[in-house]
Amino acid sequence: MPTKIRSGYQRRVLDWLADGGGKISEAAKDLKLRLPHASATFKKMRTEGLITVDQSEHQKGSIQRLTNKGWNKLELDELARLSEINLNKIPTNAEGCLIARDGPMIVLGYLKKPSKEGFILPSNPTTMEDFDSDDSTRNRGGEADWA
Repeated sequence: MPTKIRSGYQRRVLDWLADGGGKISEAAKDLKLRLPHASATFKKMRTEGLITVDQSEHQKGSIQRLTNKGWNKLELDELARLSEINLNKIPTNAEGCLIARDGPMIVLGYLKKPSKEGFILPSNPTTMEDFDSDDSTRNRGGEADWA
């Protein structure tokens, strides 16, 4: 069963590592984490088998990378986030949905395969009023941002 990653630091580091890996100091700088917090998070994830080190873990400047277990944990987190969305209220014109956003990291869900490799995300979320849907009472918060 998909489960969300509870630790915000851990999720941010796993997302960062999904882009190819790197040094702990680079992750701390990119994610705006204090180095001791980043180091502790990396150590915990190495112990859990979520990441591996290209060289000795005691060698300064070693490159950290996701393991298969780390990729799986990240994927299960994304599926858990998707399960929180009410899929019964998909607007008829929608092509996709912003599932989650954490700083610069986003998780998008597609209803159909994108027709192009690149596309522009709207700077403002598309509201339900922009679609062919009259069933929204606008009195419930937390609706997904459909595009």
